[in-house]
Amino acid sequence: MARVEPATEVILEQRNEVFVWGNGILGQLGLGRRGITKGRLAPHRLAALDHEAIVDLAAGANHSLALSASGTVFFWGHTEYGQSGRTRGAADYEVEGNLKFFEPQPVPGFPEGAVEKIACGATFSLALTSSGHVYSFGWNEAGVLGMGTAGRAALTPNRIPGLGPPHTAPCVDISCGHSHAFALTDVSSDAHIPLLRPLLGSGDVALVCKAAPKDFLSQVRSRRSSGGGEGTTRSSGPSRQGPTDAFFAHSFVLASRCEALKEMIAKSVEDGRFYDGPGPDETTEPQGDVDAAAAGAAPRRPLVVLDHKDLSPTTLRALLAYLYTDSLSCPPHRYDNLKRLAQHLGLEHLAHLLEKAIDGRARQNFSGPLHLPPQPARDVDAPVSVAAVESSFVRDLGSCIEVTGAEGALGEGAGRHGAADMAFFIRASDLARHLAGAAPDVEEGPVLEFLEDLAAKARDGAVSDDEEDPKLPLYCGHKFLLGRIPYFRALLSGGFREGAENEAEEVFHVDAGGFLEDGLTLSALRRFLLYVYTGSRAQVPEDDPNGTMALTVIAGRFGAPSLLRMCEQRLSSFIGDDRGNAALILDFAQRFSLPRLEKFSAAVLGVRDDAEVADAAVSRDGRGESKGA
Repeated sequence: MARVEPATEVILEQRNEVFVWGNGILGQLGLGRRGITKGRLAPHRLAALDHEAIVDLAAGANHSLALSASGTVFFWGHTEYGQSGRTRGAADYEVEGNLKFFEPQPVPGFPEGAVEKIACGATFSLALTSSGHVYSFGWNEAGVLGMGTAGRAALTPNRIPGLGPPHTAPCVDISCGHSHAFALTDVSSDAHIPLLRPLLGSGDVALVCKAAPKDFLSQVRSRRSSGGGEGTTRSSGPSRQGPTDAFFAHSFVLASRCEALKEMIAKSVEDGRFYDGPGPDETTEPQGDVDAAAAGAAPRRPLVVLDHKDLSPTTLRALLAYLYTDSLSCPPHRYDNLKRLAQHLGLEHLAHLLEKAIDGRARQNFSGPLHLPPQPARDVDAPVSVAAVESSFVRDLGSCIEVTGAEGALGEGAGRHGAADMAFFIRASDLARHLAGAAPDVEEGPVLEFLEDLAAKARDGAVSDDEEDPKLPLYCGHKFLLGRIPYFRALLSGGFREGAENEAEEVFHVDAGGFLEDGLTLSALRRFLLYVYTGSRAQVPEDDPNGTMALTVIAGRFGAPSLLRMCEQRLSSFIGDDRGNAALILDFAQRFSLPRLEKFSAAVLGVRDDAEVADAAVSRDGRGESKGA
């Protein structure tokens, strides 16, 4: 194994002995100060690492890294630009006379034992951790550190924001060029995608910090009016009632994620406390005709006044970001305040994330807000090493599509606030035909059980519908969220006949029977809705090719490119070296116009032209199912 740069080469033998050769005038050979001006013209063993089980090496222009089996990163060489990752001040610079980097030294600042791979650019370095995150340090020429800015140096390892869970899938590989870098992510991971993040700053509930300093709120209002910040602030007019500064959020998110906030919203509605000021610029909601069809007459926003000694616009903004994304995005100096607020609201998972962040703050030098991924939580009074409670993000938001969860979600007297305004239904006759036909073969177990129970209620007359062929409720939805999907945007705007028929109704009804006529399944519809609400990658089946195909069709029909790509990748993994599976999926890709999947399947079959593709598609025995699909 080797990492090569023009001036230095490092090679790792099978016996885990490191050999170096080349120019060593800046310490890049790690052999110490003596004889560095001569360098080494032949490989020379680096004895300082003999006692370490080295598993990876990387070389920059004038510095080198080594990674041990225990996850320890070692550095040696030039550190004028912070390449060592352990520079705390001028006294640590090689140019100031400190020569300790002429021999390998450990780099602090990483989670213990977490580093799995290292890479070096010319004057910077990257480290990949087991959690799928990437750390960078060194000179930030051309923005190579991934911090969103160019210039200056990072003297200690800093995690690259926005890369890795929950912002992206976990990173599994890294690579560096002279002044650029790459990271490869694993989209098959079960981590969820923060699809609700764009909704921050809009919503049907107004939240206000009662104890917030007025001068700070004025600054927030100024930033909001100029287009910055997540909080929504407006200057008040003479007839305006209520506070002049407010943050907006969606009641269905608050109610499903936090029981305390759910009760506060219900109490505000019961007491008649509403926000009468202008709302936010809800750019994430449907535009044009959809506004008239989907939004209708907007209800008055409940006003929730939050009163807590640790509450401020900064902590409230971080709290909302957590509720929407299940991740922590908070300035380090506010960790303690947010932790106490989380404990007050009963958010144990958030309190656990903050405790880990506070512990990490004592060991690392962060240059900006910390973004921690979704992870198992614990009771805040238990030892740090004990994880007793897992994140409930997917379960909480997934309940929003269930019929029982959408009805009265905010308790008695809550009115429309938080309630779903879209209803997916199926006619009793359509359901009976579906259950008598292909349902047992295509619907997943829990969904099939739900459908059979629903059909039994219809037969017993337990459905409150006066029609001869009653509408049976399946799932719920919210116009502003589903309206971001092209299919539903057209439906809500009256672009389809069904949409035009719904224009006068407060709750928009979608007949799922039409999906069955198109050969789709209700299991795939449910998985699609869960993905839209939670971003959970687990909605793409791991061991059910037929279920993945059904979800692929829905993702393509509705217009969800990220979900479609994940489905295509999962179907590609089902192929392996099985030519029968490849032929089956090739036929599927052709019928539903999936060029990426078609190209991959054709490559497995060795197909080169359209004629061969057609032959391959019909070469299976009687078009039967292969053993893997």
